[in-house]
Formats: sequence, C-alpha cells, structure tokens
Amino acid sequence: MATFGDLRTRIERNLGGRDDATTQVMIMDSMNDVQLFLSRKPSQWKELQAKVTPALTIGTNEYTHTDLGLIRFRKEQQLFITDSTYNYPIDFITVERWKREVQPVLPQATSERPKVYTKWGKTFYFWYVPDDTYTLNFWYYQYPTVITATSDTPTLENVDDILIGLTTYYVAAGLEEFSLAKWWLNRMGPVFKAYDIQERDVIDFSPAQDAIDRSSVIDANAHNNPFIRSTN
Repeated sequence: MATFGDLRTRIERNLGGRDDATTQVMIMDSMNDVQLFLSRKPSQWKELQAKVTPALTIGTNEYTHTDLGLIRFRKEQQLFITDSTYNYPIDFITVERWKREVQPVLPQATSERPKVYTKWGKTFYFWYVPDDTYTLNFWYYQYPTVITATSDTPTLENVDDILIGLTTYYVAAGLEEFSLAKWWLNRMGPVFKAYDIQERDVIDFSPAQDAIDRSSVIDANAHNNPFIRSTN
C-alpha cells in the first residue's frame, strides 16, 4: 500500500516537479482535506466503519464519546443491546421529541433496559435509565486518520487515483495555477463516476432520522408507558 510519501512524489510530478517545502505542506494539508471530503459518503468506505461494545451501567443514562470509546466519531449507524440470547435495537428520537416526551417524566426515575436514545453535542442520552449492566453494540462511521508524516498511509484504500487527482487539483488552485487545476478537475469526472461518488452523496450531513413510527413515545395507558412503568 502506498504511503503518503509515495503519493506526494506523484503529485509533485503532476505539478511540474515542484517539491519545495511550501508545496509539500500544501500537499499534506490538501490530501487530508480530500480524505475528509470523501468520508462524507461513509458507507462507501469499509475503512471508515467501526464498532465498539461499551457497557451501559446501572443508573447512568448519559455517555460522552470518550465514555463510549468512540474514535474519530462521525455518525452512528446502528445501536443495539445484546445478551446471550437476543439483540435489542435502541431507536433514535430527536432532541425535540426527547424534551417534549421524555424529559418531563425523568424525575420519576424509572429504570429498565434502554429502548431509545438521543444525542446533543458529544453526549448520548438513553432511556430507560439502565437497571442493570448492559453490553451496547455501537456501529458507527469514523473520520479518516489525519496524515502527519511522510511514512503515514492514507486511511482510504485502493483510491490512489482519486487522492492524487483531487490533491493535485487542490494544490494547483492554491498555487493559482488555474489552468492546471481546471484540467485536473475535469479529469476527475470519469473517476468519480467509476466509484459512484456524486456531490449529493459526499456532502450529506443530514441528522439521523427519528426511528420510532408512532404519534408519541409516551403511551396514554400507564401500563403501556415505557417511561413511567416501574420494574418492580
């Protein structure tokens, strides 16, 4: 697998042999930008798919990225609790819905296996409050590792043509070599098509969708209300 140094040599060649210190810094910064750009279509890259299995502990329903062991976290894909027999999905609800339907009953401090979650900033909130220690399977997408050294290997594999082409474009534009930049941008069209990468995909920052399809999380019937039912 090619290192950043290997790819930089080819990019320098594309730029007419420019290998001064300023250009080399621009190449590194630009390749990091390119990987970030490409990572916005996370399902395209198996290298950005990750999973952790932290514990949800009794009485604690707030967990930060650090608490959960998330590394370079971008966006969750699926959360579920597992035991020796079953996998139990945990559904996402929006913060607005949490405030409207869950927050008002939190003082009742009911506890059970968590059924839903929301997130705010770098904190995930689960409800019910766990009544036991549960293993959480957290599937998520990462951001690429930042390249900082010549010997580093880009996170995205087998896409040297995209990394080289788009980095050349970025750097040429930064150097105000606009004709060269335009040539490389035009050249990348067929490459993007071959990888099925389109602009509408790579700039998708839409939030997770509310996964519960019912009018209210809170059930009018107390015996069916997951937020006020006791576990006694």
